[in-house]
Amino acid sequence: AIWSTAVVAAHFPLHPLPVAMGKRTRASCGRHLIDEELKKAGGVMPWRALRDVLVARLHQAGDEHASVELGHRVVASIPEEYLDKMDEYVRLPLSPALEAKLAAWSGWKSAVDKALQTAGGALTWRELRDAVSKGCRASLANNFPESQKFGTAFLRICVLASIPKSYLSKWDDLVRLPCAPSKGAGGSLSKLGRRAPRAEVGSAAAAPPSPSPLS
Repeated sequence: AIWSTAVVAAHFPLHPLPVAMGKRTRASCGRHLIDEELKKAGGVMPWRALRDVLVARLHQAGDEHASVELGHRVVASIPEEYLDKMDEYVRLPLSPALEAKLAAWSGWKSAVDKALQTAGGALTWRELRDAVSKGCRASLANNFPESQKFGTAFLRICVLASIPKSYLSKWDDLVRLPCAPSKGAGGSLSKLGRRAPRAEVGSAAAAPPSPSPLS
């Protein structure tokens, strides 16, 4: 999927997109150019840096439009699957083999347990997901040379898929260590909410959704 110009205008701090670009010489900004620059950068770049590099390439190719106009065109050409709604980076998609390797990483379970222990034994599944996906970056860097390519959206999926079903409750949205007090014991453990979605938690086979990078 390619971003529409309306999406770009709504979510990026750029000037309003031009309605027409006139009859000046126009170079093409295809996916192959985006892929080339991302590969040069190791598979990941901030979107502004990628935009600026591609604008320079288009000028070198003879495009006579202003940089602002070219910037709009470049950003609108970035495939949606290259984006992560949690940060400003554009990433080449992970290979299926690397996705499977990351999902099967043995460190997820210990990271979940550590986060729960630090919190006194229980967290809502959203709190746990966010805490582990943010806190695991250093460990991932030690185990995966390609860790900079990992977007937060996929890391969150891996965290949720690694939570043992025995840690879940059908009564609330808390994830608890097996030895943690039951709800109503006081403090954060008494928090109630809706049930954690079983389709999203506790199944390593859960298919990652297509994240909307701008919502």
